[in-house]
Amino acid sequence: MKIAIIGYSGAGKSTLAKELSELYNITPLYLDSINFHPNWVKKEPSEVQETIDSFLEEHENFVVDGNWSKVFQNRFQIVDRIIFLNFNRFFCLKSVIKRYQENKGIVRYSCAPGCKDKIDLEFIKWVLYKGRSKKQKEYYKDIINKYKDKVLVFKNRKEVNKFLEKEKKACD
Repeated sequence: MKIAIIGYSGAGKSTLAKELSELYNITPLYLDSINFHPNWVKKEPSEVQETIDSFLEEHENFVVDGNWSKVFQNRFQIVDRIIFLNFNRFFCLKSVIKRYQENKGIVRYSCAPGCKDKIDLEFIKWVLYKGRSKKQKEYYKDIINKYKDKVLVFKNRKEVNKFLEKEKKACD
C-alpha cells in the first residue's frame, strides 16, 4: 500500500502517517524530516529529491506526509490512496500550540535532526491565514478533482478516528 497524506499545518498529517505506518506495517516518510538542515534551514529541492528517489527504490509500500509541492511531484500518480486533512483553522492552531508545549526544546519524530519544535507569530499567521491562501485551496481542489477515485477527505479528527477503527477491523 502506498499512501500520501496532505492537509493544513497542524491537522495531524504526521500523527496519521505514524498511525497508518504501524497499522499497515509500512515505512513512513515525513517530508519535514528531509526538507531541512538543522535549525530549519531549507535544503535545495534537488537534494530532497535525491532522498525521495532513494526512499522509493528501497520501499515498495509507504506512507508519506506533507504538502511540499515542489518535491515528490509524482507522488499522487504512484500512490494507492490520498488522504486530505481539511481541518478547521482554529483546530489546527490549537493542535500546533499543544504540539509545541509537548515538544518544546526537542526534535519531534517527524522533523529533521537539529530542528527543534518552535512556534512564532509568522507560523501562527501561516496556520490561520497564509497556509490557506486561494492558491493553496486551488491546489487541494485540483488534487481532489484529478484523483477523485483515490482521495479521502476528512474534516475533523472524529472522521479520522472512525476511518482508523474501520481499517483496524479490516486488518484483524
